[in-house]
Amino acid sequence: MTAVPPQELLLGGNQLGDQAVRELAAAISSSTAAATAPGGSSGGLQLLAVLHLHDNPRLAADGVAGLAAALPGLPSLTELALGRCHAGNEGARHLSKVRGSAAVIAGVQAAWY
Repeated sequence: MTAVPPQELLLGGNQLGDQAVRELAAAISSSTAAATAPGGSSGGLQLLAVLHLHDNPRLAADGVAGLAAALPGLPSLTELALGRCHAGNEGARHLSKVRGSAAVIAGVQAAWY
């Protein structure tokens, strides 16, 4: 039986902080590297379309910076929810730098509610 990679990762309201989100970003980067290596398999987190991290008040700009660095490894991502976190303007700046890159997601809907 073949494992089906997740298309949605709903982690809202889990008290995740910067360290946990940096570890998630490392997993995304690791999954991307494995898929692009010779003989690597496609799938994994690259197929993630929805990532909800809202309602994690311990998530601040540092965690968002780590996540932003990993976003190029999520070409299928269309929805990113970060509302009610403490990323603030600095977190938004980290995301805007990546979203402006041609190599990153063109139509991601980032929710800051």
